[in-house]
Amino acid sequence: MIYNLIINAPLTGESINLWRFLLWKTWLLLKGFQIDLHLANIKNILYDKTMIDTVKIAKALSDPIRYKIMLMLAQGKVGCCPITGQEEDHRPGLCNCEFVAEMGLIQSRVSYHMKELADAGLVIEEPRGKWKMYFINAKTLRQYCEQIAQDFKI
Repeated sequence: MIYNLIINAPLTGESINLWRFLLWKTWLLLKGFQIDLHLANIKNILYDKTMIDTVKIAKALSDPIRYKIMLMLAQGKVGCCPITGQEEDHRPGLCNCEFVAEMGLIQSRVSYHMKELADAGLVIEEPRGKWKMYFINAKTLRQYCEQIAQDFKI
């Protein structure tokens, strides 16, 4: 028997839910269901730019070096090139040279870790000549903490 299902359920923006959805869809197809998807609704929900990706943020924070970088940014110590943050959070930003000096890493390793943090939305980077200044993205960090508290009901 073939059923016509209309999938219009609200999904969160996390990438893991996309995989769950695709597995569920494949299972239904294997069972003989005909699936009528409202792709516009699903696409808008899955790729909402305002939602944070908690898995990506957790992965970025799971590395001890990146966690230490975030702590350095959060403490707001004034470094060699002090520049105040742009948003409501006026903590000073730090340049690459601060992380290189503090952690004893080469510049390319610091850049790799900063890219991971920036991709997760945890830091904001601003080019300043040949260096980049990094600022903590307090808004994303707050949203992440709220999402974790909501997800785990704490």
